[in-house]
Amino acid sequence: MLKQTLIGDFLPNGVVFRTDHDRTISRAAVIRVGGVGRHGYYAHLLVAKDFRITTIQQILAGVGIESQNSALELVSRPALIFFEEVTDALEDMIRRVSRNGIERVLAIGLRRAALADGSAWRILASGASDVLVWDDPVKVAGSIAARLERWDAVDRMVDSPVVRENLVGRSPAWVLLLRQIVEIAHFTDASVLIVGESGTGKELLARLIHKLDARPNKRELVLLDCTTIVPELSGTEFFGHERGAFTRDFYYRIASHICRVPTLRERTDDIIPLAQHFLKRFSSAEEPPGFDAPVREYLLSRGYPGNVRDLQRVVTRMSHRHVGRGPITMGDIPPEERSTLDSQLYNLHDPQFGSAISRAVSSGMGLRKIARRVIETAVDMAMQQESGNIKRAAKMLGITERALQMRRATSRRHAISS
Repeated sequence: MLKQTLIGDFLPNGVVFRTDHDRTISRAAVIRVGGVGRHGYYAHLLVAKDFRITTIQQILAGVGIESQNSALELVSRPALIFFEEVTDALEDMIRRVSRNGIERVLAIGLRRAALADGSAWRILASGASDVLVWDDPVKVAGSIAARLERWDAVDRMVDSPVVRENLVGRSPAWVLLLRQIVEIAHFTDASVLIVGESGTGKELLARLIHKLDARPNKRELVLLDCTTIVPELSGTEFFGHERGAFTRDFYYRIASHICRVPTLRERTDDIIPLAQHFLKRFSSAEEPPGFDAPVREYLLSRGYPGNVRDLQRVVTRMSHRHVGRGPITMGDIPPEERSTLDSQLYNLHDPQFGSAISRAVSSGMGLRKIARRVIETAVDMAMQQESGNIKRAAKMLGITERALQMRRATSRRHAISS
């Protein structure tokens, strides 16, 4: 079993979530879990004053999860959240801690009544990876340790060169898919049905599944164009000529797990990283030229009917036109692409963006909170696109480094207080 060390910051007055009217609505303890060395475990613990936290710590220690005091620093690590009731503030906290599902969050209710009336679904929708009830502490502690160990193994595979260098992207939709694919491929021998639009990367994912398949007797990967198969003969093609080898429940044979690959429209955060990946692949220079700001805006606003394959085609054509040592500029965009520039650039009327705002308004979220969430998302996206470089992210956002640091500090405060 992996040894997990929780490093906590014990706050004397506890962590209390409040509404805009300063009315206490929930209390929760958050344990952030990370790693020793590269893959070990660190964590950060926020303690509500009325929690049985000492008892919880002792039980977790019994399964190899230890705790000690340390300065508080919110980092991108898995987290355990203990709660007494499901409230809007708790859901908002889970969204912030999980970064809308990218970071692992395990929510543990201290009472079974806390998950009445479908509350568990609300917690999962907020970004939690799983929900447990602390009704049998020793048994649940073992379940927590098992989940942390499995998640650590999966995430290490997702972050490995074989995945990161071939399946580029860190958007929530893409990361969640990669985790699903990796877990199925390495920890099961189940069949997988991968579905998605043309150009989304289905074949690359199939190759990854085959590569991660741990079965010692696996054979070579065979690619078959299903459009060439006559439907009436599909049973023979797939299962051979033996009598009884195939019945018409074909779908259920191959769909033990169904993985839907998101379109590029659903993972727009990955457009620039993918474009940079393709540019590096096609460039003969040691340092690929990069894209100047107007070209980045063009790539982000352009439609991609062919998804990632379409983006690759556009970047390839721009790289063929580019000369010199500077970045790719607007003049490198092929002439036939330019007719759509005026209608594409600066278009924020994206259906997904509008749907998100509509859901926020319908849920009663005020204008101030919506604006804060949009700003926080923009900051997160800029930091991701610039690989955590504050100077470049600030330049992208059109603000000073100091202003960006202050906004990030404010976001961290909102992670523990609503």
